[in-house]
Amino acid sequence: MKPNIEILGEAKLLLIAKRWFWRIVLAYLAFNLISVLLGNIPNLVFGDALIPANLKEANTPEEILSILKQKKFLANLAIIGSFTVFLSFLARAISNTGISKILLKGARNYDGTDWFKGAFCALKDPFGALLLFVVWFFRVLWIPIFIIMPAMIFFSVDFMKNDEPNFLFFLTLPLALLSLKPFYRFRQIWFIKSERPELGALEIMKESDSLMEGNKMKNFHLDCRYWKIFTLILLLMLILTAITLVEEHMGQSPILALVHLASMGLVFYLAIYFNAYWDLGQAIFYREISDEKKPLAAAQSEEI
Repeated sequence: MKPNIEILGEAKLLLIAKRWFWRIVLAYLAFNLISVLLGNIPNLVFGDALIPANLKEANTPEEILSILKQKKFLANLAIIGSFTVFLSFLARAISNTGISKILLKGARNYDGTDWFKGAFCALKDPFGALLLFVVWFFRVLWIPIFIIMPAMIFFSVDFMKNDEPNFLFFLTLPLALLSLKPFYRFRQIWFIKSERPELGALEIMKESDSLMEGNKMKNFHLDCRYWKIFTLILLLMLILTAITLVEEHMGQSPILALVHLASMGLVFYLAIYFNAYWDLGQAIFYREISDEKKPLAAAQSEEI
């Protein structure tokens, strides 16, 4: 398996010399547009029907609240909300599989013009992809979503009320560390799904767990190697904040406006580049560990 430094070097080469940066950016745009459109279908179709007819006639907050508490309104809201979550999850599953398919083509140095072909492979089994996303969501994200985020909201409200920090918040930090293990165990599921769409959700989770056995720390070290570009983006964001504060105190000037615009453009470009660089590095990492496992699996099958 390649060392992490060589994986990053290959990712840079593919992004710049092989022109995979713009292909990945186009994939991001296409799939994010699909996710936004699918997620907003319920609001576009049923949004007007959801609003009670007598809501516009309400004059006081009490009247508005009494209308919004009606069972029919709450039932419609629950149905449309559930449908929105369903479509959003489905869109993310299709997007994650499609982007992973394109990233793997880049990692395997595909040089054809039909590089987008097969990006919608999740449509062959959309409900299988949806089930995979749901299983991954609750296996990996349940600690951040159901424990850490509510704790952050609670302690933020408590801080605003009492004007002093609640140090119990720091007890949630070990929980954040606990969520890292399942994150790395199941990190390869979308690459596996894009290459082997016939596998079921639980089979893919087991395959990812098997691939990452003994490789979780290597993958963590790979993530840590992105610190330079990450630090650069943070510094540019601090410069943007400083420029905004200077403009508020001294007023706008053409030079400050030009620096502000240039910094915003640079941050935007670096953020997209960082995302593509990160994702392509993960695709190369997956290629290395999956190719490394194939000879072992073949040898074991011959022994049997």
